[in-house]
Amino acid sequence: LVVVVILAVLAVGLFLDKAIKTGVETIGPKVTKVDIKLQSVSLSLLSGGGTIKGLVVGNPAGFKSPSAINVGEATLALTPSSLLSDKIIIKTIKVQGPEITYETNLKDSNLSKIVANMQEVTGVGQKEPAKPQEPAQPKEAKPAKKLEVDEFIITGGKIHVSVTALNGGTATVPLPDIHLK
Repeated sequence: LVVVVILAVLAVGLFLDKAIKTGVETIGPKVTKVDIKLQSVSLSLLSGGGTIKGLVVGNPAGFKSPSAINVGEATLALTPSSLLSDKIIIKTIKVQGPEITYETNLKDSNLSKIVANMQEVTGVGQKEPAKPQEPAQPKEAKPAKKLEVDEFIITGGKIHVSVTALNGGTATVPLPDIHLK
């Protein structure tokens, strides 16, 4: 029984990485309406750590730069037992080499278009039409899970700004390292 459990955990670990990568590259474009590529995913269920490498979020139609967001590597370390408690404890989130391209034509921007696409698909953040008032029925309130992040680090980031009305001139601004505890 112990051997079967160990083999099951190993099998899940091996297939989970590929499933996450496939999910990001399949569902992500349906939600954002832009291409999304991910070089690799590595997740460890036992240690509570994970790494993604080479995340590229494309640009919406009508924008000239090849991508809106590039992330070289992002790692996460959490306390696995906290997933079953009322408070999820994330020890570290570290993002290395993020590059964000903000492209605007002075009417719209690539990033706001991606957010609008996500809101359109998910319905989150959109105003709903007024509904007739119905008597409120009591619901059992489930307390929301709390989230604790002990350390958040961004290093080696760059922000590219491109204004298409100025013949696509681009300025690059280095993002200072961010370290929040």
